[in-house]
Amino acid sequence: PAFLAMAGWSIAVELSKHDLGALTHASPAGPPLSLLEGTMIVAGGFIVGAVITPDMSRFNRTSGDVVKQTVVGISVGEYGIGLIGVLLALALRTNDVIAIVTSTSGFLG
Repeated sequence: PAFLAMAGWSIAVELSKHDLGALTHASPAGPPLSLLEGTMIVAGGFIVGAVITPDMSRFNRTSGDVVKQTVVGISVGEYGIGLIGVLLALALRTNDVIAIVTSTSGFLG
């Protein structure tokens, strides 16, 4: 819980320094991705999801629980966390994950 609170705080502080409208219309800092690279990223995400879903849903009691967990996990995990990562990368004008973590949360990250 403390880590999630610190991560949420650091994300809120960093994103509050920038206009979200400007971030959503900003161009990426790095070179553009090719169609092949984008396809590999999407396919890799689905492959990882297919591999870890049985581990995530192992202790669910009903098939409805599995569906709910998968839908929530994908929507929050893929879209929510991905959106935060993209916004932070645009705000800091970098694609270096280590630079994003250390600049938003300092040595605690």
